[in-house]
Amino acid sequence: MDIRKKTVIIVCITLLFLILALYASSELIVQGGFSQVETRSAQKDTDRALVALGSDINALDAVVHDWASRDDTRQYLAGTISSQEWQVLDAGLFDRLGFNAILITDNQGNLLTGRQYDLARRELTSVSPELGDLLLAYSRPDSGNLTRGGTLGVVPLRGGIMMVSLRPVFSGGDDQTIAGYLLMGRYIDDPEVARLTSLTRLPLEIHPYHDPAMPADFSRAVSRFPASQVPFILRTGDEAFVLDAPTIIEPLDSSTLGSYSLIRDIHGNPALVIRASISRDISAQGRTTSLWFVIMLIITGLVFGMVILVLLEKIVLSRLAVLSCRVNDIGRDRDFSARVSVGGSDEIGDLAGNVNGMLCDLETSQNIVKDRLIQSEEQYRLFFNSIQDPVLVCRVDPDNRFGIMEVNDAACEVLGYGRPELLGMPLSTLLPGTGAVGAGLPVLPGGSAAPLIYEGTCRTKSGEVIPVEINLRSFDQFGSPALVAIIRNISERVEIEHLKKEAFGQIENNLRQFAILNDHIRNPLQGMIGLADMMEDPRAQKIITYGRMIDEIVNRIDRGYIESEKIHKVLRKYYDIGKK
Repeated sequence: MDIRKKTVIIVCITLLFLILALYASSELIVQGGFSQVETRSAQKDTDRALVALGSDINALDAVVHDWASRDDTRQYLAGTISSQEWQVLDAGLFDRLGFNAILITDNQGNLLTGRQYDLARRELTSVSPELGDLLLAYSRPDSGNLTRGGTLGVVPLRGGIMMVSLRPVFSGGDDQTIAGYLLMGRYIDDPEVARLTSLTRLPLEIHPYHDPAMPADFSRAVSRFPASQVPFILRTGDEAFVLDAPTIIEPLDSSTLGSYSLIRDIHGNPALVIRASISRDISAQGRTTSLWFVIMLIITGLVFGMVILVLLEKIVLSRLAVLSCRVNDIGRDRDFSARVSVGGSDEIGDLAGNVNGMLCDLETSQNIVKDRLIQSEEQYRLFFNSIQDPVLVCRVDPDNRFGIMEVNDAACEVLGYGRPELLGMPLSTLLPGTGAVGAGLPVLPGGSAAPLIYEGTCRTKSGEVIPVEINLRSFDQFGSPALVAIIRNISERVEIEHLKKEAFGQIENNLRQFAILNDHIRNPLQGMIGLADMMEDPRAQKIITYGRMIDEIVNRIDRGYIESEKIHKVLRKYYDIGKK
């Protein structure tokens, strides 16, 4: 892989990691910020729905306060007017007010008059015992439940969850004695939920806290609400109240948030759960923003990547490519006298200068090596041609023949051939049987072979066959097998050996003749001495004296023969001469 491809890969990987890092940062920061804004917006929308519910309860309480402050209400509780003169509790009144219950009791909680009304079926019904019990519980002096300002909130009944407002009715004037109690209520039913949905422009859904058919998402939210005994709505003044409804916000799906609020009754017990379904427009806008941000990052990264690559190509890579190509050409041609040329005064220009310096050093070294090589070749040729014995250097041909590729001057003189005639000639032409002998050389580790020395014959150009001693050695010449043959003319040595053998043969013959001669002389001599000893002639003594002299000479010859025999044994033992 060239540097251009590596640069492209590095730039692409760098841009990819940069985009991933920026995308992760945007997800953590931007999307996290949008998520917080979405949560705060959802909390505000939920508060708007809770405020709408609290406003309905407060409006109910305002009507109750208005009725409890009327003179005819005090007169009715004082017994000066009848219930018909006080107020006719008919269907028209309930429809006009939009209430489901109106009750009035004395100061002991005893119901004086009251009716309940079904707004959906437009029917008057009897008072629910649960409302009567509620009035009794709050009207007892020792209960401690009711303040002089009354109470308001929600109450779970069998018919559903009802918004109620309970206020005391005072006697009037300076007398602030409680004469009775007035209660009005409104069920939180489907029409009420629809009205709240219309007011808040939020899809609302309400379920009683203990509803066994509560959906799963409501059940999960219920398990997370904190424990508390604070009612949903508390009056803090004549015209002021506060709301307390813990809220849990969690996604319903990718496009909707569910905001769950717990509404507690006037006793502080959980009464109902309201869910506001809020569109996740902010989150969608955040995802869209992140998507466009990533797209712009990719486009910007591609543009900057292309700009970086173009600049790198123009300033660095193209110049490096030219430098590399030029250096490769110089290396291929082995022309160290050439130089590279790269413009610029930066590191690449410095590199080109360093390469030129290196080429200069290589050129100098090459010239030195060339001179030394020529000198070494001349010395080698001088040494090669100074060898007195013929030397033949052969290469192994594809057909396993040894072709001569170099000879010395002695080879030309001894063999009678000119150098051009010998070059390329098979070695077997000069040395019969050499091919088989050379092919059978034992190869040693490192590519060479153990030398093989043997005696043979060599055929000269004139056809003369001369005895020679052949020294063969194979070696590796630049990866190819080769063979060197040193030929030594042993004609004189062979002749000397022949003469030596003849001389020693004559010596052996002489020794045998000496042994026979001794026997032939000693036997007659002994007879002559014995005969002369028996003669009584004065000249016989001279014969005996001369005979004994001759016998002494023969004895010396015998001793010389014994010494010669010892020498002959030594020659036969150590010099291989005279063996039969």
